[in-house]
Amino acid sequence: MKVRFLKRLMAYIIASQMLLSAMPTTVFAVDSKLIAASKAINWLKQNQNSNGSWGTLLNIMETSEVIACIAEDDFSNTDVQDRAISWLKSQNHRNNDELFRQLSVPALQAERGVENILNRQNPDGGWSIYWGYESDVLDTLLALDALMSGSLTKLDEARNGILYLVNTQNPNGGWSYVKEGESNEYLTAHAITILDKFKTSSGTTINSIEAALLRARPFLLSRIDGGSWGLNENNIKHTLFACEAIKNTNPDVFETAVEKVISVLQPNGSLFHSPSLTARLVYLLQLPDGPPAFL
Repeated sequence: MKVRFLKRLMAYIIASQMLLSAMPTTVFAVDSKLIAASKAINWLKQNQNSNGSWGTLLNIMETSEVIACIAEDDFSNTDVQDRAISWLKSQNHRNNDELFRQLSVPALQAERGVENILNRQNPDGGWSIYWGYESDVLDTLLALDALMSGSLTKLDEARNGILYLVNTQNPNGGWSYVKEGESNEYLTAHAITILDKFKTSSGTTINSIEAALLRARPFLLSRIDGGSWGLNENNIKHTLFACEAIKNTNPDVFETAVEKVISVLQPNGSLFHSPSLTARLVYLLQLPDGPPAFL
């Protein structure tokens, strides 16, 4: 009796192993993404401040990023998003960086108006940290992100901003915080995403955009180290944005990097206890598959 039972058990184990080996690895990848996203969303819900914001020092940045990245349905019919938007509406921005982040939330842009972005655009097409200052890449990216957070209605202004980005690209294909500075992975990834988003939102493209993308993606891929662009608290943001930038052109690289990010999640579901990083991961995990972008 025992012999027959052991034979049946062994047969079951062998059959199970064969079935598991035949299953595509994407099944397990999808499961790990769903689990990570669920844990991250729960952490965000549990760590919202009593006033509706997230974070401590950079509340406007943290809160705007969470609301821009997380769909209302993901908060399971709670008042999490309503309280966050209410808090953001009550806050006065200290600079254009904070303003553009606030206006990336459609509810705030609808209330304050897109003119708050347009009237801060410089003659060269870019935007700056303070009104009247020299244009810089970061604030131009934030302004364009806000302009394209909904339907793109100000095509000419957005196109001028895009051309500013094209004109400030470094010879090696990247973008930097200051003119002729060292190319930065986060800024480059963000710029690629914005250029792609403009093509989709406007339904048009420009030869110079295609040329910029042809130089930018190889630069970004050349900065991969061990399957990612960084996994510590100081540089994991590079990986999160780079993954979005190459998702449709280099899906294998995307999958590898995402799994590496998931591997460093805290047990509580957060990325280094940071609301903005954790929300950005959820956004990344929920990105739909799209058609291959131009290389």
